[in-house]
Amino acid sequence: MPTAPRSAANASGDPVELPRLRRRLLSWYDRHRRELPWRSDNPDPYAVWLSEMMLQQTQTSTVAPYYAAFLKTYPNVDALAAAPREDVLAMWAGLGYYRRAHLLHDAAKVVADELGGRFPETVEGLMALPGVGRYSAGAIASIAFDVSAPILDGNVKRVLARVFAIRDLQSDAKTIAKLWQISGEIIPRKRCGDFNQALMDLGATVCTPKMPLCDTCPLNRICLARQRDLVDKIPPVRKRLKPTRMDLSAFVIESGEYVLLHRRSDSGLWAGMWELPNAEANGERIDAVCEAVLPASVCKTLSRPVKARAVQHQLTHRTVRFNVYRATCRKSRVPKPFQWARKDNALPLPKAFQKVLSAISP
Repeated sequence: MPTAPRSAANASGDPVELPRLRRRLLSWYDRHRRELPWRSDNPDPYAVWLSEMMLQQTQTSTVAPYYAAFLKTYPNVDALAAAPREDVLAMWAGLGYYRRAHLLHDAAKVVADELGGRFPETVEGLMALPGVGRYSAGAIASIAFDVSAPILDGNVKRVLARVFAIRDLQSDAKTIAKLWQISGEIIPRKRCGDFNQALMDLGATVCTPKMPLCDTCPLNRICLARQRDLVDKIPPVRKRLKPTRMDLSAFVIESGEYVLLHRRSDSGLWAGMWELPNAEANGERIDAVCEAVLPASVCKTLSRPVKARAVQHQLTHRTVRFNVYRATCRKSRVPKPFQWARKDNALPLPKAFQKVLSAISP
């Protein structure tokens, strides 16, 4: 077996002693690791995979209740694979980035139907699953199977950039390639999962974007950025793109205890999720918009839509402003992809439409 490298260098060729880095980081992790629902001394590959899919671009505090609910409802990959897609989407409602729910279900079917219920144990095998990229594959392989696989998420990027004094913008392709190289050089041959989770924890709790706790950091005597007074300059501040604005007319169509929902397509914003019927606001008369977006059977008995209020919802790169209209009609059969849903049930709606309904509730 090849021995782990004893040092790695930053862009200027300055060495960092790796045995010391590994030893100090793992010792710190043993004392200070975060207690998270998906962490275990005997990790289940299914549970590790589920958590990593949910944690993509989402905070641990947001993921925790969803993870617990999913694991209770679908305790293994066979149960998840056998579940109807709409049930999976309904459980995902509110977690955001809804394409992940589709990919999660697709991957579960591959593992259950084609791989005998066993997850691949290699990075390459894991990356062949829908929705599993290089970072997720490395995290799953190292945590579930103790494979010496590198990882690189936002927290790890920041830790490595500071320790190795890499001042370039972290979205630059050459910088990312360098950080991947370093991540591969520093990972030990044993306790690989613990080491990668230690990097994540350090970035999340100590080596934070603002006001990092350098005095308590286990790597403070190794960190080149600290030695050179560069901590507040790494990573460099990048110019934030101004969110684009989207104006929508949203319709709350009620019939007694029911409200009309529409299922979105399986691609694009809120992919495959249920929504309140809506359309981009373009200055047309509201009754004409209703005729364009609602089934004919609903329009026949529809009351005149009354504007309720405006509701704003912030997405990562988009600000959505809803002009909300309420109307009533006689409940009738509606064609797919429309459906009547009881208002007293938990509706499988993205947060944006949950917010619209909450805003008009008495």
